[in-house]
Amino acid sequence: MLREPNAQNAVHPLARRFSAACVWLLGAVVLLAWLPAPAFSAEPASQLEILAVDAASHPEITLTVRVRDASGRGVGGLRAEDFIVEEQRTIPGERLTLEELDVAAPITIALVPDLSALLGERSLAQIRADGANLLAQLSQNGAVELGLFVPRAAADASLPLQTLAFTADSAIVAEALDETAPRSGQTDLYNAVAAAISATAERAAARGGPAAVIVFGDGLDRTSIVGSGASGANQAAQLAETRRVQVLALGYGTSLRRGEAILTQLADRAGGVYQGSPDAAALDGLAERLRAEAQGGTYRLRYSSLLEADGANHPLGVRLQVEDRELSAQTETLLPRSWSTAAAALDMQLDDSAYPRLSVLAQPLTRQQQLVPNLTAQDFQLLIGDTALPVPVEVQQVPLDPADPAATQSLALVVNNGGAATTELRERARELLRQPDEPPIRAALFMPGVPADDVPFTHDHNALINQLNQALPGADEGGSLGATLLLAIDAAARDGAANRRPASVAIFADAPLLMGDQARAANLARDLGVTLHTVAAGDVGELARLADATEGTARAADDATASALFAELTKRQATRYLLAVDSPLLADGAERELTLQVGEQAATAPLRLFAPGSYTARAPVGPPLLALAFAGVTGALLLAAIVPRRLEERRLRCSACGNIRRLGWSDCLFCERIALDQRAPADSLAGFAAQGAALAATPQVFATPATPAAPLAVQLAEAAPAREAQAEAALVLAA
Repeated sequence: MLREPNAQNAVHPLARRFSAACVWLLGAVVLLAWLPAPAFSAEPASQLEILAVDAASHPEITLTVRVRDASGRGVGGLRAEDFIVEEQRTIPGERLTLEELDVAAPITIALVPDLSALLGERSLAQIRADGANLLAQLSQNGAVELGLFVPRAAADASLPLQTLAFTADSAIVAEALDETAPRSGQTDLYNAVAAAISATAERAAARGGPAAVIVFGDGLDRTSIVGSGASGANQAAQLAETRRVQVLALGYGTSLRRGEAILTQLADRAGGVYQGSPDAAALDGLAERLRAEAQGGTYRLRYSSLLEADGANHPLGVRLQVEDRELSAQTETLLPRSWSTAAAALDMQLDDSAYPRLSVLAQPLTRQQQLVPNLTAQDFQLLIGDTALPVPVEVQQVPLDPADPAATQSLALVVNNGGAATTELRERARELLRQPDEPPIRAALFMPGVPADDVPFTHDHNALINQLNQALPGADEGGSLGATLLLAIDAAARDGAANRRPASVAIFADAPLLMGDQARAANLARDLGVTLHTVAAGDVGELARLADATEGTARAADDATASALFAELTKRQATRYLLAVDSPLLADGAERELTLQVGEQAATAPLRLFAPGSYTARAPVGPPLLALAFAGVTGALLLAAIVPRRLEERRLRCSACGNIRRLGWSDCLFCERIALDQRAPADSLAGFAAQGAALAATPQVFATPATPAAPLAVQLAEAAPAREAQAEAALVLAA
């Protein structure tokens, strides 16, 4: 419960929910209120605002504009003749068409309830009840923000003014009003009114809509710094006139007859109305008045552009004459390149292995990286040089190899994580990621409030499901759906272009985009060739326009959403054309160039025809190189034969005698013989002669020939030269 501030409790509990900045804000308001009127005499720069520029259907351009009067209320009843559109300072020749829209402008309203106990308990209860009634009715306008400014008692003048920050949740304001305790004695009503006027004007200017202040009380005030009684009301009225804020007053209390005139004057000067002791009908009328003022002043202009759709930004201006003033507004808009099904690129692969049958795999792609649809044999032309092949062509459409990176597509999922239907939207996104796809779609997840710089695309859908599960519902503060969508479109386009595959974005949302964001998203998607699919929870018809502008699909979030969207994505999987033709050319092995032409695009491939089973052997190098290679091989073989032999001889050569030993010798026999020869007597045959004489004297034990044998000495002498010749021969063989 909220309590009144006192010596023991100097800070009211409601003040804990309010900004401490109100201290200097009130001081600034009071100071400004006392400045001379010329300090506030500057008129607003413009009451004409360009909300959106939709160029997705170029050359038709659609502008959404809002026109407000000096008090921020919408101006209705304008005609097409009242507007002038300029493109790069040139007025298009075609006449404008105009449509007034039933679109609510963002209205900002502050409530100032005087809760002085002097009004009486019954009046205080009525103020709370009427305030809750108004809040409930005003909350039906989806673009309303409400704030609360409560006057202080004279004893609490040194404390900050109690305020509740502007919010779209009327229940918070109603609760704060109900919990605020009555003030004892007089209150600084017009201090609170002045603060409410300034704060409401600032907030309304930021939101681009009207501002209003509703005062509840008896109009009496003897404590405000801005002035007491009629003086304070005049200062507040002057501030309201300057800041273009409408003030509405509701009278309550036992002393209302004394302050009623003051409240009436305040409301009249500030463009509002006064109602004393309002009943239910008066409150309904007041709420309807505010809703009606927020509804008017929004128009849709259509015209035919003279600018080229070149994918560049172009300046655009709108001028209008209203209330004896010329209003103007300027912006820049992207004119997306045309969304065409004509071939923008052509890939081809030639297979001539089954001569005379030639097969050509052709992939004519649009600027959206999609296959040019519905082509027939007449759309393809095969040429050798500049001469067309005079043979019929057979054409059929075939899928790409699943291993080909271009066989899949790039898909960015944008899931709005802060609406009432967040749980349902997240589940629909998970169902889409669980669909069995082969090859798997490359996907990435984008959520408002989640950093989206360089988000990776992946085939791992389970990782994306985990990422979706880990994101806290409602954690989208700090990011907008429109900004996130623009990032997703750009990322999907870049990932698709890297591998020449289609790019798509699936948007899961339960609220429409702002007009400007929606137009920018449609323009960017058209320019980059990205298809947008929308899944909406509830009636979000504006999202469907994004899908229509990019040839996508718009679906409601239900049990069949995932399978239906997946089927649509599968239909867009990459395919190509297979062309078959019987070659009229001879298999002569001549080098030719085959050209495939589709529309203005052409691709070439080398062609050399050979009959089946024939071959041509060709030396990989010329005769000079062959001779050098032969000489090199021969030299290598000779070296391989000679070098090991020379090394072996060097190893076996005796260091003492210089002769080459046999491999099996442990010692050099040549050295041993030389040593023996040096130790032998001069007549080496003397010993042999003595031995022969001894043998001659020994009787023979075996038969001898009839012819007497020659003396043994003579035989040995005769055999000596032969033995020496054998020894020399053995040495030669050993060498």
